[in-house]
Amino acid sequence: MIGNQVYFNRYGNTSIYNLKDRKETDLNSRIIFGPGYEKAIAQSGRAFQVIDIPNAPVSVNHPISTSDLKKYIDYHQEWMQIYNESWRQMRDFFYAKKYAWSRLARSV
Repeated sequence: MIGNQVYFNRYGNTSIYNLKDRKETDLNSRIIFGPGYEKAIAQSGRAFQVIDIPNAPVSVNHPISTSDLKKYIDYHQEWMQIYNESWRQMRDFFYAKKYAWSRLARSV
């Protein structure tokens, strides 16, 4: 919520509901807000554009080039996170009578 406007996603697009006017407006794109809600990224299909916080429907006229975009993945860190989350899930929600999770955790 920014001011008296509530932003929400529906069917892949972002919409605004104005609490004062009780009016809903579809922004015709997906909006991803930045820190501090000063700027946002509008996504329409595979095109992205940096914009100010929208109050009306948005069109992506000047998309950011993503042709040279690269994503680097630290597989060791990713697998450790998967392992730790799986361990936490089993520890917190799996029940077996007389099962000592603490003893098993020390042996691993």
